[in-house]
Amino acid sequence: MLKPGRNDVCHCGSGRKYKKCCIELDREEERRLAAAQASGGLQSYADIERLLDQELVWEAPSYGELARELAAQMKEGYTPAQISLALFMWKEYTDANKPSFRKSGVYCAALEYLICEIQSIPSSKAELAEKYSVSVSTLSKKCTELTSFFMEQYAELQAEQPEAAAAGDDVNAEQLQQEELVKA
Repeated sequence: MLKPGRNDVCHCGSGRKYKKCCIELDREEERRLAAAQASGGLQSYADIERLLDQELVWEAPSYGELARELAAQMKEGYTPAQISLALFMWKEYTDANKPSFRKSGVYCAALEYLICEIQSIPSSKAELAEKYSVSVSTLSKKCTELTSFFMEQYAELQAEQPEAAAAGDDVNAEQLQQEELVKA
């Protein structure tokens, strides 16, 4: 079916012009489908559960437990795409560093904070420290540690793709890093 033009009769049969009838509904559906495609089809928390149960394999049980805690804590207020980004970041970090920890809350808080930074979601370290019952200073240290790790990953990607760096594009490095993380 061809998409009607703005001034064509609406496809719903109302007899009204498309721009005065269903154009916004169709645009919203297009945005929803694009978001689902960009997030690898993750549209609901059930998809996150499937990701945790069937697709992500953790090297240590504590890593999977932390991932579940993070997903549960982020369930309210975040999209499945944002939650999956946090989970993939945690997976990448654990595979490379094999961290040990006593309190999972500090990593959960740090990962949630990084998602807020990447996605421009207003949040403070103090709020997240309180949410996860950790100190702000400990949260800051973990945020710095995770940021350093992902910046190193980004630098390695850039080194592997010199043609992208040589292209001379004035693209924001943070934006490129965000795109690479979403692809991961």
